[in-house]
Amino acid sequence: HKLKQNPTTWKEVCPTGTEKEADSTASNDKERIFVRYVLRNLVKVSRRRTLALCVHLSVPETSAVASKAMMVFVNMLYHRVDMFIDRHPDQLMLCSLYLACSKMKLAPTVGFQKIKDAYMEMNERFYDTSTLNSIFYEVKLSELPSSNAKRGNLVSFYNEVFTPNVRPFWKSFVKGAPRNRVNG
Repeated sequence: HKLKQNPTTWKEVCPTGTEKEADSTASNDKERIFVRYVLRNLVKVSRRRTLALCVHLSVPETSAVASKAMMVFVNMLYHRVDMFIDRHPDQLMLCSLYLACSKMKLAPTVGFQKIKDAYMEMNERFYDTSTLNSIFYEVKLSELPSSNAKRGNLVSFYNEVFTPNVRPFWKSFVKGAPRNRVNG
């Protein structure tokens, strides 16, 4: 409920230190515990899936690439949780992986198409074709929650929404690196 009211930050739901001491009712504590549990598991599953994708793609420095991708994903989850609303977490995980690959100079060798193909191949027994296609071709592009939200493909999402919103944390990857724009 609190995330819907102020989706930009989850500090209100999962405060630390003095913030937690300020509001420690039993109801809020249960809510915090639940949200922490869900977020911890989301990160754990995403980390495992990112690492598996890197191995499947035969990415050099697999653990370093997966680590950088997860750093972006976790920072986004902490600072821009609103980006997760009405989107599949794998959409954000895939964009984080592509960003890490591009910053580590693995793109275009490991481009969006190769990541997409590997993801589809790895998940074809878990998802039906329409679900897999919707992850890549039915991505919400507008930032406002709406049933009439503009939709597009994952590359458009990466260029129009993801990159501008993660710029504060991806600058730390490579100082002075040019912005990587993907051509669809």
